[in-house]
Amino acid sequence: MEQDFSQHTMRNISVVSRKFRAVLNRKVKKYGLNHKTIQLLRHIKRNPGITQTQLCENIKKDKSAITRGVSHLESTNLITKIIDDKDKRIFRLYISEQGENILPILNELHQEMTLAALEGLEEKAIELVNKTLFKIENNIKKHVQEIEKSK
Repeated sequence: MEQDFSQHTMRNISVVSRKFRAVLNRKVKKYGLNHKTIQLLRHIKRNPGITQTQLCENIKKDKSAITRGVSHLESTNLITKIIDDKDKRIFRLYISEQGENILPILNELHQEMTLAALEGLEEKAIELVNKTLFKIENNIKKHVQEIEKSK
């Protein structure tokens, strides 16, 4: 019984996440974006001058996914790539004026969706969910570290 409950819990977490991303993708499609490119745009905004390698490490995505996302953001003029002063092989990423202008719209859409998803839940319930998910995340990190040690 406990195993069934655990499997349902992880499945439910996955289903909620996928549905949230699917709805968000539909809402931002008119801007030529998706949840992945929004994540990159937000990360570049918080970390001006970040490199693609640093993005890979911070976001935990593979290089090809980051390269595709960065190329898309650059082609839509939402970010700029500037060659590093010291190492000409490195490009630093910065949010453009157009990117700055669209971020508040994207953040508002995300906030609206979050509020809709949490509608009817009391603050204590939301707090408990957050604490529980944080604990699950830490358990998974700990498990991954144990696996890495045993290699």
